[in-house]
Amino acid sequence: MKAVNHLRFLGRILPLAGLAAVLLAPASQVAAQQTAACQFILGFKTLHDLVPNESGECLENQSFTPSGDAVQHTTKGLMVWRKADNWTAFTNGYMTWINGPNGLDSRLNTDRFPWEAAAPAPVVAPGPPPPPTPTPKPIYSWYYKKVNDPPFVLCGPDKGVPCLDSAPNEGTQYVGGHVIKRDGTLASGMIVQARVGNADPTFSTTGDDGLFNILIATTCPAGPITLDVYLVDGGMKLSSYVNHVTYSNCRQAGEFHFDFVEVAP
Repeated sequence: MKAVNHLRFLGRILPLAGLAAVLLAPASQVAAQQTAACQFILGFKTLHDLVPNESGECLENQSFTPSGDAVQHTTKGLMVWRKADNWTAFTNGYMTWINGPNGLDSRLNTDRFPWEAAAPAPVVAPGPPPPPTPTPKPIYSWYYKKVNDPPFVLCGPDKGVPCLDSAPNEGTQYVGGHVIKRDGTLASGMIVQARVGNADPTFSTTGDDGLFNILIATTCPAGPITLDVYLVDGGMKLSSYVNHVTYSNCRQAGEFHFDFVEVAP
């Protein structure tokens, strides 16, 4: 399943239906339940090993569609290998990671690499056109991204969040960032929760500036401490993909920055 220079928009190939019921629990819990029952193999294993945090853990074993394409659902999206042009990719509904001719590449689902656009369409035998594939929708309406990733970069000295994934902080250890709507405006009244293991979650509600800030500690504790950070709706139901943040040492990384961005209405 080596990738070649032709890739259509991954979201137009196969729907992500069926993940929703599984992902209602935080992704770390789902992964623990599923890992023993499934595995990544061949090109899917290669791609997963390149982006383990982004692709998550398997929810099922690889299977094949009637057209011969291989698919595999994960806790964070969908692995796809397409028989027609022999590429391997992973999508979370917002970003796509491709094991392509230049090695690992990633892009927004709405973008294309030059080598994708230049690739010729596969030759097919004449016949009736296949029925259109429904455009898949992300499992959750919100996904997390790095603060300096496009399309919306809202970081810097006057934005309340530095343009860094993390930074040392011996005084206050925290996670923070913005919640951003699809049109680039800031979302107020959004509830961001953080949970450590089975402890009760802590939370932050965004104001007009869209900022959230959740305290980890003020004592520079010894790590590791893993936090699951995610959005919930007014009924306290999970409404975003879960970002796993691992704190180890405040002198190396005491504050962590990322945004949640809306990927579906």
